Amino acid sequence: MSSTVGTEVHELLESWLPDQRWFSGKGRPVRAVHVESSNVLLDNDEVLVRHVLMRVEGEDGSLDRYQLLVGSRTGELPTRLARA
Repeated sequence: MSSTVGTEVHELLESWLPDQRWFSGKGRPVRAVHVESSNVLLDNDEVLVRHVLMRVEGEDGSLDRYQLLVGSRTGELPTRLARA
């Protein structure tokens, strides 16, 4: 099981984070996301779930830290998870 998070996840987080209602930097552009720690919680043929600790740099010089559960799956999402 790999504990690293790929570049594509960093790029997705940079664009996704500012739109989240809980994101303290809401409305501020994100300069960079740095994953400080990533631990695999579940890894099977269909689903991968990680606990991720990250540092987020805003273009205004702000610095925030967050923890997220980040999941991915092969194939399509079940209907009950479509909003996710």
